[in-house]
Amino acid sequence: MALDVLALLQELTVESFLNLLRESGSIYYEALCGGSIEVSDELSVVNVSCPEGTAVPTGATFTSPEETCECAPGYYKPSSTEDCTMCATAYYKTTVSDEDQCMLCPRQFDATLPTEGANSSDWCICPVGYYRVLDECWVCDKGNYCPGGPYVRCPDHQSSNETGLTSEDQCQCDVGYYRDTRDTCVPCDEGYYKSTIEDGSGSCGSACRQQYGTLSTSERGATSAQDCE
Repeated sequence: MALDVLALLQELTVESFLNLLRESGSIYYEALCGGSIEVSDELSVVNVSCPEGTAVPTGATFTSPEETCECAPGYYKPSSTEDCTMCATAYYKTTVSDEDQCMLCPRQFDATLPTEGANSSDWCICPVGYYRVLDECWVCDKGNYCPGGPYVRCPDHQSSNETGLTSEDQCQCDVGYYRDTRDTCVPCDEGYYKSTIEDGSGSCGSACRQQYGTLSTSERGATSAQDCE
């Protein structure tokens, strides 16, 4: 008669498994049951309702629900109290644990962020004019502005002469462009050029005819006198 292994496994309870180990003289029985042990044939799900600011840590043993909950991410347990307290501004904590302190954001980061209770270093924000690279704050490059968080490219046909821009308003018209009355950077008109990054005063200012005579001109968007013909 063929042995139905699946049926045998389904009927094998925790208690019968331990008995099997004992009868076979297995060393594992001594390891498991060298002391006193209570065995149940039924698995049960323990629902634990943790207080605010606490959570169940990974791999917790449910000896009692009250002892299971530990401080949640964003909370720590000061040595002077039994209560979990939110991490202060500029601090964070990522784990479920009763650690007595939170981690401080790196010194270059904005000391006013994150707000209380941060649960990740992602909440550490660089001050305006800077952007984050791993755990460091780098000054915003030319052609970008940094309002807090990732850097942002200046709009099309705009750039900057300086680093550390904090807002789009500080971007200026690129070479070959000027700012018109609609507050838009447009190409220099024919016969004009602009070799600097600035908004200009309603035009590109430099005229080819001033350099090469009245018949000299250039295509739209010229960036230097060498573009004049």
